[in-house]
Amino acid sequence: MKHYFVTIFAVMMLLNFARAQEKVNFSNKKQIPISKIQTKQVNNKTTQYVDQKDLKQGYNYMTLKTGDILYIEYKGGIINSFTLSNKKGIIRGKPLVVQSSQQFQCSQNFCSCSGDGDCNDMFTTNVCGPDAVCFGNICVCYR
Repeated sequence: MKHYFVTIFAVMMLLNFARAQEKVNFSNKKQIPISKIQTKQVNNKTTQYVDQKDLKQGYNYMTLKTGDILYIEYKGGIINSFTLSNKKGIIRGKPLVVQSSQQFQCSQNFCSCSGDGDCNDMFTTNVCGPDAVCFGNICVCYR
């Protein structure tokens, strides 16, 4: 009986560990065509730019210069979330989505902004690394 409980406990621990490895599994994702990705200067920072009207309903994705993949959840004409993963699909982080604010916001690995003034402030403070992407007036960068 003791071995039974130990076995059940070990199996439960393994299942818990397997679930903890968060991976990207967006079933109906749409790649943003390369022809829709432009380069844009925002206050001396070169960003990749996608017009928000070019996003499709649901999950969109694009490959960044680093090889990481940025997923964009777009529903009802609004960007609801970002998810960044590596090539293997392991999630590196979920940047904040700033729809409208007085100043940009940063988490441990990401910063995001909304609007010209807010994004100009973000890009002049040197909080962004080499990858920055803008969708209409919303920008996100990896630190």
